[in-house]
Amino acid sequence: MARQVVDQKKLAAAAASANRRWKYSADVMLAGLRALVAGRNAANAAGLGDNHGAIASVERVLDILRVHLAHTAVSRSDTLKRDPAIEGTKEAFAARARGERVEVEHIYPRREVAQNVCALVERGATDQEIRDYIVATSRVVLLTPEQRAAVDAVPGNRSRYVADRLERAGLKTSRLRPKAA
Repeated sequence: MARQVVDQKKLAAAAASANRRWKYSADVMLAGLRALVAGRNAANAAGLGDNHGAIASVERVLDILRVHLAHTAVSRSDTLKRDPAIEGTKEAFAARARGERVEVEHIYPRREVAQNVCALVERGATDQEIRDYIVATSRVVLLTPEQRAAVDAVPGNRSRYVADRLERAGLKTSRLRPKAA
């Protein structure tokens, strides 16, 4: 029981720290993202492919923007598993409450999202269109390591979006509902 109380305090602390000011506004980050997309395209044209690093900076800025725009209860992408509003399986929530290892699964593969954002920028999308796309593709779920392995075993899911991959892995997700005081 004591460990669960500590975990709840960590969750509350994570949510409180996320309320701090961001060093860079989303507008500044979107301008930087556009410049990084141009750099990625130049690297591709010079023969450096995405798998060799050309898209890495775009992916990193998207990680930050994803938290900034869609997961506001946490301050960094590496703390998503502490997000009190995260979607997950009941087994993952129980494991998190016991202090056991849990993992975050990005439903929309990060590389695919980055490539699609590059295409949006190239087509001249507005900042709002890019923001909307980032938010729309920011769904993450909390899983146990065993459940993550089951999701990974679903054919074709690691590099391209598969709408029903959680269901195909036999998983059902929900959001935790706060207990009444």
